[in-house]
Amino acid sequence: MALCSNVYKSNYLFCRYLFMASGTKWLKCFIRRHGDKSIALDSTDCLDDFTTQLIQTKLNKWEVMRANRQILCSEREQVKVKSHAKEITVNVEYLDVNKLGMLLRDAVEADNISYVNEIVNECIKWKRLPTVSVLLQTLSYCSQYGDKNIIATIVKLCTEVQPALLKDYYDFKHYMAKAIWVKGDINNAIIMFEDVYRNHSNSRRTIRSMLKQLLLDAVATRGEAALLNMISFAERLLNDFKDFYPLACIWQACFISEWFTDQTLALELLEEKDGLLKVISSQLPFIVALSLKKTSN
Repeated sequence: MALCSNVYKSNYLFCRYLFMASGTKWLKCFIRRHGDKSIALDSTDCLDDFTTQLIQTKLNKWEVMRANRQILCSEREQVKVKSHAKEITVNVEYLDVNKLGMLLRDAVEADNISYVNEIVNECIKWKRLPTVSVLLQTLSYCSQYGDKNIIATIVKLCTEVQPALLKDYYDFKHYMAKAIWVKGDINNAIIMFEDVYRNHSNSRRTIRSMLKQLLLDAVATRGEAALLNMISFAERLLNDFKDFYPLACIWQACFISEWFTDQTLALELLEEKDGLLKVISSQLPFIVALSLKKTSN
């Protein structure tokens, strides 16, 4: 009950703060989209109605979570090991670049990491390189799996076959950083991400895309020390490059978190970081709707 009380209090504070800081226009729009018939209510009534809806869904969350955990445990007991596509030994020596690309794409789409590894090793053996788009798709897939070995093998392949690619993509260090992050070493991953961000502007867009889900997941699953390190990283990018994106991702993750401390931190970020509210204001209806949907599941 104490935790529920904290959730109630934190969401009430958030609603009040966002309402006062950004006005009622977006909130009324949100209410209309969700079929609320009380459009004629004054600003205070709109806020109270919205707050009540948010809090009620939060308070019901805990019983739903308990039931979901029981269902999930039951399902896990019944799940068998996933069968991958049948693996075959392939000689890529005589494959042209298009067929080699198709082979790698098929392995990635089949979610068969061992087959991807086999093909990449064959590419090393015969010094064959697929197109850049296929190579990046493969690197992205391996980084999601946290497979540092395949990424290192691809770097070695490019070193031997087409070294210019490594210069163009900064040795694919951001893909290695993501793989390291996925494996739990967030601190070293942050160091690598920051190195690429500072020294290779062409990779910044890719890094932002990578960081969005990584930060959302990390806030939900990691400890306070990791969160503070992520915030420090985001603040450096903000101060040196005027890039609010990583900090905005952290704010969103904290806002939709189930924990009072995370929600309080989100409020503090809005108060302390000038310009953050302006950056996220257009996304507020979506983020609040996401929070409501999350609590109702």
